[in-house]
Amino acid sequence: MYRKHTLLLSFVIFSCSALLSGCNRNTNTPSISTLPTEVSYINLVNENIPVITSLVGRVEAERVSEVRPRVDGIILQRFFEEGADIKKGQILYQIDPTPYEATVKKLKAELAKEQANEEMLRLQDERFKYILSKHLISKQDYDKNHSAWQQAKAAVMAAKAALDEAEINLGYTNVRAPISGKIGRSNITEGALVTANQTAALASIQQLDHVYINVNQSSTDLINLENAVSKGKITNLSSTGNNVKISLMNDTDYPHLGSIKFSDISVDQDTGMVLVRVTVPNPEHKLLPGMFVKASIKEGSLKDSFLIPQKAIQRTPRGEAFVMTLTKDNHVAIKNVSLGKMTGSNWTVTSGLSSIDKVIVEGIQKINPGDLVKPYLYN
Repeated sequence: MYRKHTLLLSFVIFSCSALLSGCNRNTNTPSISTLPTEVSYINLVNENIPVITSLVGRVEAERVSEVRPRVDGIILQRFFEEGADIKKGQILYQIDPTPYEATVKKLKAELAKEQANEEMLRLQDERFKYILSKHLISKQDYDKNHSAWQQAKAAVMAAKAALDEAEINLGYTNVRAPISGKIGRSNITEGALVTANQTAALASIQQLDHVYINVNQSSTDLINLENAVSKGKITNLSSTGNNVKISLMNDTDYPHLGSIKFSDISVDQDTGMVLVRVTVPNPEHKLLPGMFVKASIKEGSLKDSFLIPQKAIQRTPRGEAFVMTLTKDNHVAIKNVSLGKMTGSNWTVTSGLSSIDKVIVEGIQKINPGDLVKPYLYN
């Protein structure tokens, strides 16, 4: 019995000693949870950041001309291949010239007749003038003959004008290209009857060496830009030089830069948008009318701003933006910021930070304001 009590007492003493020993070790070794959290940060670089607006626009030909006949007649022949490049003045269609040639011949004869009559009256006027000087005819007879001569001269002028008009109409039987460019399909075939200035075009020609891209910009964005420029926050570049980058809808970059031609003078009442027209060189004719493209317009340069990785930006429940920064002794601080536009994967910060701030980028989910952290430079 005594032996059992002795063994029990020894076991209790050993257990207490082990417990005390474990407690001593815990007080001497720091807990993993008390170590500073590792976070990455960036040093801020004060720079002038491009202000770029990306908009979707539609391509429009610089010049478009619909070919229509200027005289009536039957189409005898077509002289172009559909889709071919056409030069200004090139003959496209031949309208039957036979009736117009006949009219020209008739009017030439009428002109010759009027010229002969005018010549006769001119000579008679000279004779009457001489006779009048000898007082052999009355002044009334002379005036009557002189008036007939003047009327004959007018008749000659009218005959010449009629002949000129007939020759012009004869020339119109050759339907020529009004501009140079690429011609589309023919809407008429040989043997068809056409009329002067008809509604339906024979064909359409478009100039594609330069094209327009029409985009719509929010009037609010335009007003904000103008206000920023007037306050000196943005250096305006949109009206100078080639500053519009074009991308196709498959995200392929177009090799030529465009420039803003004009902004419309009114706002669309239904959409609140302003039309902006961009002109772009198109020597290879890769941009076709009706095609949708992306236009990235460099509107200016934002002064004294910073680019911050998107994941560094946090939001309050009210949607206000803020970032976490490092103090001099590596504690976490909060700073509210004002944001501009996205540039790639970075936010533009327009106010709230200075070049001496160190902004935390990674490890944000593990820290709170005031925490001591172990920082390393973000790569």
